[in-house]
Amino acid sequence: MKKSTNNASNRLSKVESDEDGINLVEEKFSNENISSSSVTIDNFLNLYCKWSSSASLSERGIKLMQWSFWFLSQVTKDRQEFSKELSPSLRKVYSDLSIMRFVLRLYGMPVALDAIRNGSWQGGEWKDGNIKKLTNIMAWNMLIYYPLEHIALAKWMMPKLFLKLNGNRFSAWSCRFWMAFIVADYFSAYLKNRELLDQKKSILNTSRSSNDDKEKNCSAIVTQQVKLLEKSIFSNKIQMVRCILFTPPCLNWSLPSWASDPLLSENIVNGFSLAEAIVCIYQSLNLLC
Repeated sequence: MKKSTNNASNRLSKVESDEDGINLVEEKFSNENISSSSVTIDNFLNLYCKWSSSASLSERGIKLMQWSFWFLSQVTKDRQEFSKELSPSLRKVYSDLSIMRFVLRLYGMPVALDAIRNGSWQGGEWKDGNIKKLTNIMAWNMLIYYPLEHIALAKWMMPKLFLKLNGNRFSAWSCRFWMAFIVADYFSAYLKNRELLDQKKSILNTSRSSNDDKEKNCSAIVTQQVKLLEKSIFSNKIQMVRCILFTPPCLNWSLPSWASDPLLSENIVNGFSLAEAIVCIYQSLNLLC
C-alpha cells in the first residue's frame, strides 16, 4: 500500500513537473510574441516619425491621398449602390487636397535656392560633370516654377483681388519649367546609374582578382558596398519611371488652354498622376527601410 502510494505520488510529481515545463514554454513563447509585436510597433513608429518630420515626404503622402480620392470619386460615380452624395464628397476632398499641396509648395523656393548655392540636389560627388549641370538646371527651373505656382494659387483663391491676372496662364508657364526639370531629372538619374554601375563593376573585379587573405576577409564589407550601390541604382531607375509618368500630365497642363480645352482627358491625366504617386511612395519606403 505504501509502495502504491509512493508510485502515485511520483506520478503526480512528474505530471506537475511536466505542467511546469509546459507553462515555462508557453510563457517564453508569449514573451517572444510580445517582444516581436513591440519591435514591430517601434519600427512602425520610427518610420512614421521620419516620414512626418519631412515636408517632402508628407507632401508625397498627401499626393497619394489626393489622387486616391479622385479615383474613388470616379469609381463611385453614378453607382446606384452608393449614396448620390458620396462621389461629389470624395471629389471635394480630392480638390481640397490639391489646394493643400499648392500651399506646401511655399516651402519649395528656399530649397531650390539652396540647391543652386550648395549643390544639394547632386546627391554626392560625381565624376561626370554633366550631373552637376543637370541638377543646377533642375534647381533653377524650380526656383522659377514655385513663384509662378504661388501667383496662380493667389488668383484662384482670391480672384476679386487679382482681376487682371490669369491664373491658368501662370500655371501653364510653371508647368513648362517643371517639364524642363523632369527632362533634366531623367537624364541626371540615367548618368548617375551609369557611374554607379561602373563603381559596382570595379568593386567586384577588385574583390575577385585579390589573392590577399586580408582582402578576402573584407568580403562582408564588399557585399555591403555592392548592396548600397544596387539600392541607389534601383532608386534612380524608379526616379526615371516617375519622370515618364509625370510627362503626360505636365505636357497637358503646359498648354495655354489646358483648363478650357485640354489635350488629354481627366482620366488619362489623373490616372498617370495616381500611378506616379504610388511609385513615389514605394520609392520613398524603399529608401527609408
